[in-house]
Amino acid sequence: MPVGPARQITGEIEYQMFDVDSISLRGYLEEHGAGNRAITMMTGREHARFYVSQADFAKCRPESPLKMREKHYTMQATLQVRPLALGGYAIASVIAVARLDKDPVITK
Repeated sequence: MPVGPARQITGEIEYQMFDVDSISLRGYLEEHGAGNRAITMMTGREHARFYVSQADFAKCRPESPLKMREKHYTMQATLQVRPLALGGYAIASVIAVARLDKDPVITK
């Protein structure tokens, strides 16, 4: 249950080739039950995980991160989020997406 006001968070998308975090109960329910997708963003010095709709996920990941590396670009997104009572955030909405001319951060 969301608590508190909505706020905007901007950060560079970090692309995960193998998503180990989806093994959690919330990850399983969000991705397999609700059809949402997880994205990881670098916001300052920390990495934050957010769940977004399939359509918003496609905006943040227009093609394979490996192809993005070949073309030398990555994506930055601004999300609107609401904090949850027990930590984390409710489903985020993508407000804006911008293309950055630098290699994407790709993790395994």
